[in-house]
Amino acid sequence: MARDRIAELLLIRQRAGKYKRAPSTSDLDRLKDIWDKQLKGIDPTDELIPIRIVTILEVFIRHWVETLIDHGAPYVERVSKLKVDVKYDFAIVRSLQGGSVSLGQLIAHSLSVSRVDAFSAVLGTLFDQDLFDAISKTRDRWKAKHEGDAVGPIINDMPWVRRTLARLFEVRHILVHELPEKKPHRLNEIAEFLDAASLFLDATDEELWTRLGGYPMSQAEMNSDAARRHKAAMYELEMLCKEIDLETPEIHDVQRAWLAFKEAEAERQTQRHLGGSIRPMIYSLAAEAITRNRIQELRDWLDNRMD
Repeated sequence: MARDRIAELLLIRQRAGKYKRAPSTSDLDRLKDIWDKQLKGIDPTDELIPIRIVTILEVFIRHWVETLIDHGAPYVERVSKLKVDVKYDFAIVRSLQGGSVSLGQLIAHSLSVSRVDAFSAVLGTLFDQDLFDAISKTRDRWKAKHEGDAVGPIINDMPWVRRTLARLFEVRHILVHELPEKKPHRLNEIAEFLDAASLFLDATDEELWTRLGGYPMSQAEMNSDAARRHKAAMYELEMLCKEIDLETPEIHDVQRAWLAFKEAEAERQTQRHLGGSIRPMIYSLAAEAITRNRIQELRDWLDNRMD
């Protein structure tokens, strides 16, 4: 049977949950803690841990490919240089136009990232620089801000990280696709896999956030960033309502009632922080989440009408 790419992507989004959390070093820290304290030496957990590490890395890479492309220029212009297995048909064009999936999501899940050289080539193409060269000098901005320019790069031994990641993906491939007589790795390699993956995630996350303007570090910056995201969600909702208005003008009366609900619910969620500097951020995050849910409701309704 032919693959329904849109249905697959919508299921991926559904399984990711409401907040679509991206992997981070905290996932690897938690995995390492479980390995060190509970599972080390218990067969066959030493075979399962490398598989899980690679899963975290692959989801992390796809998340950033999607984020970079959907961010726009200059990354979206470089998509044509990627080897993407996508055949555009009416369903895909309609889904992209309607917003049920994004171009970044479609591309991210159409690329192979199952080898180090594969995902390195993808990200290297998107920001026009070798991935490992790009992150070799990346510093922790938070540490640099508080400790000064003496802070060194996140990764001190890039050849070791690259070599260990390649070894990790090799071990994972054997464990998933073969049934070897002997285990393809040593027990002490698990800690190395976890350490290398954690350093890679840290440096790559820092580098890509910096390229997109940096993540907020002060409360004022976090408040501003949350407000910006809420504003962007409201703009997206307004554009969607204009599309619906062509066949259902009463949407505006419904939206006025919804706006009153959104304001009241977002205010309710900030009650514990009245007077605090964090209150604007809590309000904006709540308002954005409510707005994103409303966008999804209207898109589902619009898709059902079109079907």
